[in-house]
Amino acid sequence: MLIVPEALIASLVTPEDAFRAVEACFAAMARGEARNFPVVREALGEGRQYGFKSGLDRAAGVVGVKAGGYFPGNAAKALINHQSSVFLFDPDTGRPVAMVGGNLLTALRTAAAAAIAIDRLARPEAEVLGIVGSSPGTCIPRCCRNWAQWPPKLACRSRRSPWTGCARPR
Repeated sequence: MLIVPEALIASLVTPEDAFRAVEACFAAMARGEARNFPVVREALGEGRQYGFKSGLDRAAGVVGVKAGGYFPGNAAKALINHQSSVFLFDPDTGRPVAMVGGNLLTALRTAAAAAIAIDRLARPEAEVLGIVGSSPGTCIPRCCRNWAQWPPKLACRSRRSPWTGCARPR
């Protein structure tokens, strides 16, 4: 079984990789070759949440589960509030294939899903994007599209995270 710690994810997966992977999974879902299973989520008290999200992607040949949650006390411990790990299995045998740090992967997947939606749903002449309801605790881009080319190469300006405060390059 392959074990990929969180510390290696940034060097292995780019936003462009995430965009292509999520795009391929969405296409597989549209063809009926992939699906999500019901989410299991539980409150742990004091604002903490823990849950499991899982699914099968026959096109990619993998079944997986993300285990993780939200722990608002983590900031005081110099940890991020959202914590998760991803486990991948062979869909034919059930054998574990990989255990992967899931924190950055979650942010990349969320950003990729938003970028794909914008790419497919925005009018071609659109120049401004507003997102209502983005959580201040997440690391997703506020602006997900470089209008001149794709994948995005965004000029990000933020005190909190390179994933927030993105502006359209001029």
